Amino acid sequence: MADLGCGLAADSLALASMDITVTAVEMDETTAACATVNLIPFPNATVVHSDATTVPLDGVDGVWLDPARRVTSTSGTKRIWDPEAFSPPLSFVESLAATGRAVGVKMGPGMPHESVPAGCEAQWVSVGGDVTEVALWFNSVRRPGIRRAALLLGPQGAAELTSAEDFDGGPAAPVGPAAGYLYEPDGAVIRAGLVADVALQLGGHLLDEHIAYICAPELVDTPFARAYKILEVMPYNVKALKAWVKENGITVLDIKKRGTSVTPEELRKQLFAGSKAAGKKAGQKTATLVLTRIGEDRVAISVEPV
Repeated sequence: MADLGCGLAADSLALASMDITVTAVEMDETTAACATVNLIPFPNATVVHSDATTVPLDGVDGVWLDPARRVTSTSGTKRIWDPEAFSPPLSFVESLAATGRAVGVKMGPGMPHESVPAGCEAQWVSVGGDVTEVALWFNSVRRPGIRRAALLLGPQGAAELTSAEDFDGGPAAPVGPAAGYLYEPDGAVIRAGLVADVALQLGGHLLDEHIAYICAPELVDTPFARAYKILEVMPYNVKALKAWVKENGITVLDIKKRGTSVTPEELRKQLFAGSKAAGKKAGQKTATLVLTRIGEDRVAISVEPV
C-alpha cells in the first residue's frame, strides 16, 4: 500500500502493524524525516520524500490518502472546504480509483453529498459523539451494496447503520407532533442522511421533514440517537419562557436547538436576567430546553435526558 501525504505516519504505522508493505510518501522534508523515525520499528515500511501526485505507484495494490484541508499564511491556518482545493485534490483521488486499485481517502465530515463521487462508499465516523471524518472507499475496499454509512465508536463498542440508496433516495419518515420521547440522532447519522432510517427503526416520526429531531411513543434503546422524555411543549416566547424558568425555580438551563437562528447563550442571559438564583450550586435545579421548528411554528420543548 501507499500512504500518500503520510504526515507523521500515524496511518502508515497502523498499516505496517498489520504486516502490510507500506510506502509512506510525504512532500515536506522535515515531516518526512519525522515519519522515517516513527517507522523505524517496521522493516516493511519505507518513507519517500516526494510529491504524492507524482510518485510512481508501480507494484502498489492499494492507496490511502488524508489530504491537507488547511492552508497556512502569516495570520495562521485556515480551513478550506472545496475538495478540489485540498492537497491532493479529490479529482486526483478519483483518477487513482479509475486505475482499479483499492483506494480509501479521509475527508472532512462536512463534505456535502453532491461532492461525494459516484461509485464509492461514503462512511461517516463518529467518536464519542463527535463526527470526526467521512471516509470514501473505492473498488475492492467498497463493501457491496453500501453507498453510505454511519459508524459510531464509543465506550460500548461500535455500531453502524448503512444504506444501499444514493443520497437522494432511501425511505421517507412520517411527520407528527412532539409527544412521548424525543430522539436526537448522532451527527454521523445526520451527515449520512440516515435520520429517516432511524425514525422508522424507532417506530417514530419526524417533527419536521427538514429537521433532524425524531419523536416516538415508546422509549427504545438505540446507539444511533440520544433519548429525552418530553415534559412540556410550549410556543417559543421569551417572556413566557422567562416566567417558566422563574416558576419552576430553574438555576441551570441546558439549551439545545435545531432549525432556528436563536443563540442559546444569548437566550440563557435573557431568561435569567434579574435572577439571583442562576448558576447557584446549592439546591440547583437543572432543566433542558429544546428549541426547534414544527412547520412554520417555533416551539420550546422541555425534556428530561434519559
